[in-house]
Amino acid sequence: MKISKIPLLKLINTKFKKDLLFSYFSQFIIIGSGFLQLFLINKFFGVTIYGQLMIIVSSAGIFSSLLSPRSSESMTRFITREELNGNYNNAKLIISLGLIVDLLLGLLLVLFIYFTSEFIAQIFLKNRGFANVVYLYSFVTLFGFLRGTLTGFFQSKEKFILINIIGFVESVVSIILLSGVIFLVKSFSLKALIYTNIGSSFIVYLILLIAFINNYLKQFSKSKLKYSSKIVREYIAYNLKTFLSSSLKAGNKNVDNLILGYFLDAKIVGVYQSLKKIMSPLLIMVQPLSLLIYPRMIKYFEQNQKKNLQKIILKTSKIILIIGIGYVILSSLTLRYIFPLMSVNYYSKYLFYFMLLGLISLFSILQWWVRIFSNTINPNFSIRTNFFATLFQILVTIQLVRYFHFIGLLISLLLLNILIFYYYILKLKKYVKSSVQ
Repeated sequence: MKISKIPLLKLINTKFKKDLLFSYFSQFIIIGSGFLQLFLINKFFGVTIYGQLMIIVSSAGIFSSLLSPRSSESMTRFITREELNGNYNNAKLIISLGLIVDLLLGLLLVLFIYFTSEFIAQIFLKNRGFANVVYLYSFVTLFGFLRGTLTGFFQSKEKFILINIIGFVESVVSIILLSGVIFLVKSFSLKALIYTNIGSSFIVYLILLIAFINNYLKQFSKSKLKYSSKIVREYIAYNLKTFLSSSLKAGNKNVDNLILGYFLDAKIVGVYQSLKKIMSPLLIMVQPLSLLIYPRMIKYFEQNQKKNLQKIILKTSKIILIIGIGYVILSSLTLRYIFPLMSVNYYSKYLFYFMLLGLISLFSILQWWVRIFSNTINPNFSIRTNFFATLFQILVTIQLVRYFHFIGLLISLLLLNILIFYYYILKLKKYVKSSVQ
């Protein structure tokens, strides 16, 4: 079977360009908001409280990964497929299943964090008195769970402008609430920071829910909700794979902050996260690409256009790498001026840490396509890599941090990202080669 060669510019149609440009505009606002938040928290609350917040966020993130059904991804996968085949009743059933699963697992997560909050506060924050604020943050993750199916619904419709507007609104609301706490309430506690997170999460969820109801009623009001055991079994089987992948990911995602918090202290976590925040524009840069290309990748898979799938991954990755290298070099030149602005002491060794983080980030952004590739081709890819990453963190990262402290963490993360990137490159080559006839 001959597969036509389609230039990248032809693959990216006018709508794609429009969505991509708006995505980057909104990401620019989000990046600016993130830096402003970093500045305000470090300056008015202190780097130690910022580190404590990051430890709580990481612990909640691990529990979230343990229970997350990753509804946004499964929604995109199934709704896109069913609507391509004209099966709108099945699509409606899938959406209903997603909403129910999100709610049940979200409530289960709140209970789970409640019963473990004292342990987290004692072991990682070194203060059992923080148990209450750990539990409070569970409501942020609850609203995050409830947004899963809603986001997947809009992603399947390729309504990326709306999704990016939601992200834009969330960043603006967060800054407004944080500024209110600082300049009006004049409260500089960890609990005050948590309340701003809860408030912004709830407001954004409410906006997304209203938009979803409006669009859902327009499209599915005439479709009947019919139970299909075949669709339910297929959906559950797919979700079990993504659930297992997500659960395994809990062993390595966000665990870096907890390892530092356990072996060192919250102040080191705050410095580490401040360095990562400066590098965050690289990671944010690739997020719209995964969002926009996922539905396209599904279509290439369904239509057996594997060469086109490979082409868009490789050409996009080359552009990302060039931009990434430029950003790492430029940002490293300004590092010594950024920390004093946040009232945080700067030491020359931070530049070395930052350059290592730059290498880690470059290998990380080059993996912009791996999750959607795995979800489309074979969810077992993610399961294997997450299982490996979890073992790596347990067997390698913990020991390196124990003996080499902060530098040990950075070296282990760099090695881990290189290995995972190499694994997916091999899988991509094997997948495309198998299609050649």
